[in-house]
Amino acid sequence: MKHLGKVIAIIIVIAVAATAVNAKFNKAEDAIRYRQAVMVLVGQHFGSMGQVVKGKQPYDQTAFAKEAAVLEMLSKLPWEAFLYPESDRGKTKLKSKALKNQDDFMQAARKFETETAKLATDAKAGDLNAVKAQFGATAQTCKGCHSDFKSN
Repeated sequence: MKHLGKVIAIIIVIAVAATAVNAKFNKAEDAIRYRQAVMVLVGQHFGSMGQVVKGKQPYDQTAFAKEAAVLEMLSKLPWEAFLYPESDRGKTKLKSKALKNQDDFMQAARKFETETAKLATDAKAGDLNAVKAQFGATAQTCKGCHSDFKSN
């Protein structure tokens, strides 16, 4: 059953990745749903790695590296959908500040991408101490963006 969940997640990731480059939205609600779907996947993979970093799950370098690689790919997907006009209205927690200060928002997004890429690199290398440190740095980019651009 656990394997089936991973297979489904990978299929979703591939489908999202295949359309991400040309993601066009007809309305704000479409952009909101798209970015929320991506962020659910980000949360799943980041949360799974967090269990390992916290010592709640055993460290399997190969599995962790796969999770980090998926997270790295996901880190590049949602940004266009965050900047869609009026996508700060409706069923979303996006602050209007993200649309008003797009350069700041995208700087935060790029920082997340950069730190996620470093996490994927460290995960491939397999040094758990380096992975833990980089996981923390990556988590800080999440917290920073959330505190600036997400309402509670």
